[in-house]
Amino acid sequence: MAGSTFSRIKTWIAGQTLTASDLNAEFDNVLSNLDPTGIDDESASNAAAQAVKDPYSGASLDKAVSLEEELQQLRYLIKQLHGETYWYVDPGTTDGLAKTALGITQGAKNLLINPQGEHAQRGASGSATFDATTNTLNSDNTYLDDRWLLLSDGNDVVDVTQQTGGGVSGKEPYIRYDVETAQKKFGRFQIIENKNCKCILGDVASVSVESNVTNATKLSDIRMAVFSWDSTADSVTSDLVATWEAEGTIITPATNWTAENVAANLSVTTSWVKYKVENISIDTASAANVGVFVYQNNVATNDTTGVFLEITNAQLEPGAVSTDFEYRGVGHELRLCQRYYCKSYDLGVVPGAIDDNGSINFYVDGVTNADHFVHFDVRFPVSMRANPTTAVFSNTSGDSGKVTMMNGDVVGGASFISDGGFKCVGENGAIATQRRLIFHYKADAEL
Repeated sequence: MAGSTFSRIKTWIAGQTLTASDLNAEFDNVLSNLDPTGIDDESASNAAAQAVKDPYSGASLDKAVSLEEELQQLRYLIKQLHGETYWYVDPGTTDGLAKTALGITQGAKNLLINPQGEHAQRGASGSATFDATTNTLNSDNTYLDDRWLLLSDGNDVVDVTQQTGGGVSGKEPYIRYDVETAQKKFGRFQIIENKNCKCILGDVASVSVESNVTNATKLSDIRMAVFSWDSTADSVTSDLVATWEAEGTIITPATNWTAENVAANLSVTTSWVKYKVENISIDTASAANVGVFVYQNNVATNDTTGVFLEITNAQLEPGAVSTDFEYRGVGHELRLCQRYYCKSYDLGVVPGAIDDNGSINFYVDGVTNADHFVHFDVRFPVSMRANPTTAVFSNTSGDSGKVTMMNGDVVGGASFISDGGFKCVGENGAIATQRRLIFHYKADAEL
């Protein structure tokens, strides 16, 4: 039979006599090919259970000639997916097959959100700049691009900008840190929500990033570490650094934060390179949250302003091996960000700007001529992590705490705030036969 693992011994022709030896030979052929190498029992020993076969070991496809080889080729594929020693993984070990290759962790292996810095809703997202003059300042312990904190030894230590055309590929969006105050340490920190990091607590993880510097003498000591928070889940101290320490000495973390790996010098160069730290044991007792910190560790050497540290493609993943960077759709990434911060403005518009586009607008006419209140319910684009801190803005003045009504800019506010939305209220302050309420908002539920 074509395509089978074995074939008949003899092809019969019409009128031929069937003998006992012919019949026995055919049955022996079937029985012989039902042995372990032909069909089953491919786990008779450890060696048999671990056996794999590369289906493309040479210049052409190495086609299987038995079910044994078919099975071994499938095992080879599984092993390649997760990069472990064997195709199988003991659930009692710290290997990460189920967590990485099969995507059991929230449908994605990268636990970091906005890993390229592509979204920066607090600024003009896509070309955002954060410095000492912008609405969101480049101050220590401040969220700038979505989900990422700037930590620095003082304020206005670095300007932070979104850039394009970087990374190893030369095509990635990335974040640039431009030194504004010399001889100060600074870094980029993301805290992962408890629900999203349970897959690595008590297990192992690997972290990677693509980076370069414009001056490898001034910025000669770039480090990367994973930290665990061992107090109340999601009630974290966002300012990770208790003491920045002297040049060459790693930072001292704040109470309840513990470094899970020793942050060695990555020796970042003036060329884009992928750097990785693998097989990190996340074994701090009672750990509830995890954070990734990439930081500049020079002090005296960093004596020149205008030099850059550039970062993209950050990835924290379950397992002992750092794998290729995981790309997610830009819309999907934005919605992940909006769980922690969202706004009514267009993505490229800074909150607080004078702008009608995207404003929330309520209007009716022909009603009783009287002073009045207007209440309007707003729904967030996604359910947020927690009830957010919410601010409303006038579309005509950009002022916080104001809304536009028939009487112009008046005091407005947000009430009944939940993870799903809020109610905006404004009092007109003068009689009118129309009812109008126009405003923008921003909502912040960051860790």
